[in-house]
Amino acid sequence: MTAHRRLRLDALSLMLLMVAVPLLAEERSSSAGGSGYELSTATGLGLLYGASLELVYKNSLSEKLLSELYWPLQPLTYWSSTLYFECKGNEYGLFGSLGLKSGLYSYTGTMTDKDWTTSSGQYTHFSAHDCYTERALLMDLTLGLQSRLSASIGFYYLVSLSAMDFFWTARDGYLKYPPGYIETAVYGIGISYEQLWLSLSYGIGFEWTISKRFGLAAMVLVKPMVIAIDEDKHLFRLEQFNETLYGAFGVDPSVSLKLSLTEWLSAQVDLSYRGLWGARGDTAHTEMGSEALIGIYENGAGAAYNAVDIRISLVSRL
Repeated sequence: MTAHRRLRLDALSLMLLMVAVPLLAEERSSSAGGSGYELSTATGLGLLYGASLELVYKNSLSEKLLSELYWPLQPLTYWSSTLYFECKGNEYGLFGSLGLKSGLYSYTGTMTDKDWTTSSGQYTHFSAHDCYTERALLMDLTLGLQSRLSASIGFYYLVSLSAMDFFWTARDGYLKYPPGYIETAVYGIGISYEQLWLSLSYGIGFEWTISKRFGLAAMVLVKPMVIAIDEDKHLFRLEQFNETLYGAFGVDPSVSLKLSLTEWLSAQVDLSYRGLWGARGDTAHTEMGSEALIGIYENGAGAAYNAVDIRISLVSRL
């Protein structure tokens, strides 16, 4: 998909930027001296634990599900790189961050596919498969204004743009279908799923310098503008489903603890949660290969995302 390829190119550009900017900043700071701003970089490892949901509703007005595909991240290991900027003032200051997380290819749990083709609350079709996260890229750009209440306490007012790009495959496993519900083994890659989330959020936070070595920060973001773009390929049936989903809402609280090791180097632990719900939109159902249109299903598709994120980083002040 064009959007997914573009995000991967943007991620590569971001990595190059994080290498180049510190070098330029160091050169500038040595010549400008006492400029009133501070640059730092952070490199770390983290874990995502959660799942993404691919949803199909019974009709355009119903909240009842026809199908649910559960794509786990349990867990997903990733590496991260972040560039921080802060323009310091006596009472007010500007700050920003540009971050990238890149997941490591791995098995991340059991993917399940459930269908409800009758009015009963019990699902009628079920399958389970090994889930592999082939790709995971998460990017965040955050800008804000800091207001200091004292030398040790400050409040943030911030806005953030986020993008998350995932690609999963479901392999091997088994099916349990009517009429006999006999467990039938399947082999190979049966389903692939790509999901791209784009969101705009705003929020508040605070920072507390506990002592010369310890600092604590926390923030809460709300996401009133969220778009999801996804592509589902059923490889055994040679069918493809493409969707653009709107109307989602999300929250993104986080807390960070920083330990200063030297004047220029710190260790940081970040704990956060991200939840996105309520995305719905239309589905274009096509044949794989020929791309012949089978049907358009209005407002019958949905998606959701929930994950806890824990990360340990080394922060270097330039």
